Amino acid sequence: MWAIEFVVPVRLESEANLREHFHAKARRAKEQRAAVTAAVIDAGATVYLQVVKPKKKTAKPKAVARWGLPAPTMRLAPPTLPCAVTMTRIAPRVLDDDNLARSAKAVRDQLAELLAIDDRDPRVAWRCEQERGGAHEYAVKVRIEPRASTDA
Repeated sequence: MWAIEFVVPVRLESEANLREHFHAKARRAKEQRAAVTAAVIDAGATVYLQVVKPKKKTAKPKAVARWGLPAPTMRLAPPTLPCAVTMTRIAPRVLDDDNLARSAKAVRDQLAELLAIDDRDPRVAWRCEQERGGAHEYAVKVRIEPRASTDA
């Protein structure tokens, strides 16, 4: 049985009641998504860029990251579906469950993009957990493991 684990060195903040400019929120999401991609690469995966044509004719094509088959120097193959993804937030203070899910949204979106699926795909079960870390210790542990297709 396979399982993929890696740590993303990023701080997940409670975004539910933050009063900030939308550029600040967008910048934080972009940094979190880049950190997820870097952590997957550091774990030994091959990541490549793919140009995706938009559904609207007036929109521009965009490049998205995809988890590729392992190269000779890489050791981590993409996970097979169906799978379960557990994102564990590590921070000095805990969040309530709805803030926890919202804080991990950018991480979830990037993992879904890397897997080339929509984050509402029923083949992937998303779980958010948290554990207390030391002072100024922030990270997200990600574990991807197989699951039976009938699990919810």
